[in-house]
Amino acid sequence: EFDTDEGNLNAWMECFDKTTPYFSKQIGERTLLVGLSTVRFRDSPHSSHECHADEAQLEWFENIVQNHSEKDGWRICVFTHAPIMGSKLRVLQNVHVVNGCAWMNHCSPPRIRSSFIRAVEHHPQIKLWCSGHFHLSQDFPDSLSRVNQCTFVQVGVVGMKSTRDHTRQTRVVQGNSEVMKIYTVNHHVRDEEGNAEVRLDATLDLLNGSMELCGDDDDDTRASTATDDDDVDDVDDDDAACNNDVWFGAYIPREMDGCYVEDPSGIIASKDTID
Repeated sequence: EFDTDEGNLNAWMECFDKTTPYFSKQIGERTLLVGLSTVRFRDSPHSSHECHADEAQLEWFENIVQNHSEKDGWRICVFTHAPIMGSKLRVLQNVHVVNGCAWMNHCSPPRIRSSFIRAVEHHPQIKLWCSGHFHLSQDFPDSLSRVNQCTFVQVGVVGMKSTRDHTRQTRVVQGNSEVMKIYTVNHHVRDEEGNAEVRLDATLDLLNGSMELCGDDDDDTRASTATDDDDVDDVDDDDAACNNDVWFGAYIPREMDGCYVEDPSGIIASKDTID
């Protein structure tokens, strides 16, 4: 409905009452939420579906991170539509990788494309990075990954028409100065009263940098239930037991599985075509 990317972007910013396509918001003491947005579609020189943050955003992001350092006690949570290269999250090879739209700034020069993972490597205050883009569930072992001190989180979708694997899910993140907990709300799994299932996926220790993964393979790992109107703030630790045996490090490759970058440097070593 818009003739130009600029018109599309301006309408989006007006709708959400923003003056820029990026944002930062402090929540609690020394905890910062940071969001970056894609700014072009028709004007993309490679893939029209590439999630591209322009250099103005990248410069702003670098300044934000530098001005909220770990030595001053800051914790930063970042949100982007697509994951960043080097995050080790599952991606769709024959849909997004071959089309140049699997990662943020996928088709940009290496200097720009790798700037995200370099920020993670050089700034330990970046604790969490959330992204979606693939319309996949949050049930894969590699829907959560860890690079240095940062936990990368794949976020699913709520709408039935948008899901690729028939799951409808939401992430919920709770925490304090010492611990951060990541939950999944399974909208497609409901009890007789229509309450959605809530499970604990991972517990992050912000003091020592460790992450404990949890599973949902049996009834003991099920958390509580919540209605659509419920506030999930009362999810209790005792209601979401961990079962590390459920999460495994290897699995049988399947069609549509992701393409992995073993060295999380954000640099593609080969220019060969991916079949």
